[in-house]
Amino acid sequence: MASRFVFLRVRLAGWRPKPAADGVIGLVHLIAQWPEDEADAEPVKYWISNLPGAYS
Repeated sequence: MASRFVFLRVRLAGWRPKPAADGVIGLVHLIAQWPEDEADAEPVKYWISNLPGAYS
């Protein structure tokens, strides 16, 4: 089974994350998966990750 993925750096909305000491709300990775064998136009799975930005 093969899949396609996208990794985007985003700021989460809809909840109140704790800002850093300088008042900035940090970025996280939004990861989405599309299976290659499905013709669906939308991702089938989503994840949020706190990997460092160097991995994007």
